[in-house]
Amino acid sequence: MGGAEYVDYALKSNETANENVNSLVDRIHEASDASNQKVTNGLMGAKDSRIITNEQNVAMLSDFIEKLPYTKLGSGPSAAAYDFIVNPSTLGDE
Repeated sequence: MGGAEYVDYALKSNETANENVNSLVDRIHEASDASNQKVTNGLMGAKDSRIITNEQNVAMLSDFIEKLPYTKLGSGPSAAAYDFIVNPSTLGDE
């Protein structure tokens, strides 16, 4: 291989290497963008799920929640109900 051929070979090798690096960088950016979009979609799904679950919990427990503040007031049975709600595992031991 002569001097001119060597220079030609080196230039082509360098050009190919630069093209490969540029292609790799482009693919990394594409993968990063796709990954970021999947994370965003996943978080939005989790947020939507949490909102729906919260709404369902509020609907199921609303009647109970409205009565809870009044269970400690008044009669002995109400106080016992309050104590059970606060600490249900020890009521059976007493």
